[in-house]
Amino acid sequence: MASGDKRIIFISEDSIVEELLIGVLTLKKIPFRRAASEPEAIRRLVRHGRVVLVDGLQHLDWINRLKRLNPDVLAIGLCTEQGLSTFVAADLDYCLRPFDFDFLLHLLKKVQVSQV
Repeated sequence: MASGDKRIIFISEDSIVEELLIGVLTLKKIPFRRAASEPEAIRRLVRHGRVVLVDGLQHLDWINRLKRLNPDVLAIGLCTEQGLSTFVAADLDYCLRPFDFDFLLHLLKKVQVSQV
């Protein structure tokens, strides 16, 4: 990973969520890369960062495997209230959908600061 490279890697199968994330991250000048799949997210994490933003519970097992391999990976889950208890039980940061973008940006800034 390049020194000072602090990109957020995100993975989502929901095109509306994807467009919202791209818009907010771009507007706030937060460096990011979108991954189309879990293997691509791993490649991007190796090259560009250690923060992954995931949309939905379908990636939870993958996040847990990834964190076992590399405990330094920071994950933020995007979920609905129905999935909240699962993210809490997994001890992951999360942001509820529909999004509170101020809170999401707070989480992203928190993890960026922790990388310094």
